[in-house]
Amino acid sequence: LKSVVVELPDGQKLTAKYGPHPPPAQGPATDFFWTAVWIIPTSYPSGTFAYKVTATDLDGSAQTWEPFKRGPSQLAVVAGEIEIKKP
Repeated sequence: LKSVVVELPDGQKLTAKYGPHPPPAQGPATDFFWTAVWIIPTSYPSGTFAYKVTATDLDGSAQTWEPFKRGPSQLAVVAGEIEIKKP
């Protein structure tokens, strides 16, 4: 693949990166896959989270995937805060 892009409900686009997991500093890779990181802002509204992922191949052909449109099958943003600690 040439690229994988995740589009959030507000139109923001996150470009995924392909790489080893776990990262080299944490030991030998057992898998390789695409990842994108987005930290949900505390002001982000709660509720279901409809996103889509577009993969583009080296020839420029693209395919878009979206989760089911039924609320129970979608990701959900819930109110509250978390504490992120470095490993």
